Amino acid sequence: MQPFKLKLITLILSCNLSIFTGICLADTEPFLPTWKNLKPNEKQLYIAGYLNGLRDTEEVVSIAAEYVEKNPALVAQTLKKVQQLCSVSDVGAGALVPEIDAYYSKLENQSAALSLALSSAQQKIRNSK
Repeated sequence: MQPFKLKLITLILSCNLSIFTGICLADTEPFLPTWKNLKPNEKQLYIAGYLNGLRDTEEVVSIAAEYVEKNPALVAQTLKKVQQLCSVSDVGAGALVPEIDAYYSKLENQSAALSLALSSAQQKIRNSK
């Protein structure tokens, strides 16, 4: 494949993933009522978690972009995989917190990244449905 075409595909993928990332992170309801009820330390914790989510998204996008550069014919398939990773509409925070607590209560998981704990919790919840 010509370098120009590869760069063009990468640019298009990056734009699409950026838009998709925004969609993944978008909420359907106004956030101000929640924000107003948070104490300053809770706001810091919330934003720290949100930033962690953005960092995880950046890593997923980076991995997907690298994969597509090596396999340009698999753009649609790669985007579907990224979509599956971002899909959280069927799992709420109330169900996730106890599962994440249980995950971290195991000695072998205590140094795990939040993304691993969250993935494990999501999988456990989805498997129990």
